[in-house]
Amino acid sequence: MKVLTQKQKILMLVLDEMHRSGIRSKTYMMKTLFLLKEEGNLDGTIKFYSFYPYKYGPFSSVSYDDLNRLQKAGFVDDALKITSLGRLKIKPDKEMQSKARNIITGFATESKIRAYVYEKYPQYTVKSELSKPEIEKMPPAIFTIGYEGMDIDSFLNALIENQIEVVIDIRFNPFSMRFDFIQNRLRTKLGNVGIEYVHIKDLGIEGSLRKDLDSPEDYKKLFSDYRRRIREHNNNELEAVIKSGKEKRIALLCFESEKERCHRQIVADEIENHGTKVVHL
Repeated sequence: MKVLTQKQKILMLVLDEMHRSGIRSKTYMMKTLFLLKEEGNLDGTIKFYSFYPYKYGPFSSVSYDDLNRLQKAGFVDDALKITSLGRLKIKPDKEMQSKARNIITGFATESKIRAYVYEKYPQYTVKSELSKPEIEKMPPAIFTIGYEGMDIDSFLNALIENQIEVVIDIRFNPFSMRFDFIQNRLRTKLGNVGIEYVHIKDLGIEGSLRKDLDSPEDYKKLFSDYRRRIREHNNNELEAVIKSGKEKRIALLCFESEKERCHRQIVADEIENHGTKVVHL
């Protein structure tokens, strides 16, 4: 771990300020990172951690993964203290230190910072084991979503915000260069927040058919052939999706962020041809 990202350096600065105040708590760390994002205006300057509602309020699994990496690299010890080796990796950042210090000195204990976050940001407490707000349950519906450009935390937050109950993966091969979006890992992540995972391979496009797509005409032919195929051979799968969308809030999942470049747009078109509206997230 030779080079740290900017957000990893900020994570270490937060831990350092926590240590100065005698605080040893991953939950407190998480709430501080969240308040830095929400009230420290970090998103305007760097790509910071994203958060989603979890057991104790806003949570970032990416920040937890970063903490584990920093500990394995010997930069942070088990007591969440920056090691001498770790100090060689972080440079003084007076502005960031001041922002972190202001938050940490403002909340002397974990319970105080949690109470503040719960009161001010109730939308992040909908999965909490401590206190959940009363929310109106939305009606069944069908959505689509592509995870391109999203980390797992922002992805989960989008699903939870829209009360998605089932994710239907329509990738032919549910593998990804992004570890969190590989099938088994994704199923676990979704299950942790109460979302069911289903894979419908037959609604995917085989990888070999996507090779050598160099022009708009190539994509047009690919999607034309795909539309013909699902109309002729995948009516049962489409009917199953439509039936599920009448009972629960579901989201069709693929990779591309722009639906126009993704076969999920074709699936959505065919569903709407059956009289059911589809919303693209």
